[in-house]
Amino acid sequence: MTTLKYIPPLNAAGIIQAFDACFGNTEKTKLIGGFDEPFYQAKTPNHTHAEIQFRYDYPRSALHEVSHWCVAGAERRKLDDFGYWYRPEGRNLEEQKEFFIVEVKPQAYEWLFCEAAGIEFEVSLDNLDLDFSLLVEEQKEFIESVRAYKEFILQDRTHTQVIKFSEVLSEFRNQYLDF
Repeated sequence: MTTLKYIPPLNAAGIIQAFDACFGNTEKTKLIGGFDEPFYQAKTPNHTHAEIQFRYDYPRSALHEVSHWCVAGAERRKLDDFGYWYRPEGRNLEEQKEFFIVEVKPQAYEWLFCEAAGIEFEVSLDNLDLDFSLLVEEQKEFIESVRAYKEFILQDRTHTQVIKFSEVLSEFRNQYLDF
């Protein structure tokens, strides 16, 4: 009889190690926790590596910020915070609808990363101040769009950095197995 073994999820330190193994040298980028707010610091003449800074030691924050890094691509990685707009919590209805549009890809990537790292995923609406009863249909469409894009990535396989990082996360997690 085969006994299934519990494989714990990766913690923030394991995610950092996986990112460093996957991209640290080739992309000259470091994943660093311990910050009050996430931020992407592009490389500068004084800094040989870019930094993906995530909140405290939260594994989901690390994976979400890596997702944005993957979405950004090489040109946007030359800009602090990838040159993106960001409106913090307190977005109005129209701003929240815009958030739903721009967050499909990063949240689909994050979902794949979470699965590989053994971390439960839940779509983030990232706005505690809004009455979401006013956006029930948009919220359902957003969740379905994230799910559909995740499935597309798995079929398409051209999102090479996303697939590669997912595989490395899974490899790091499986190091917990006792043979």
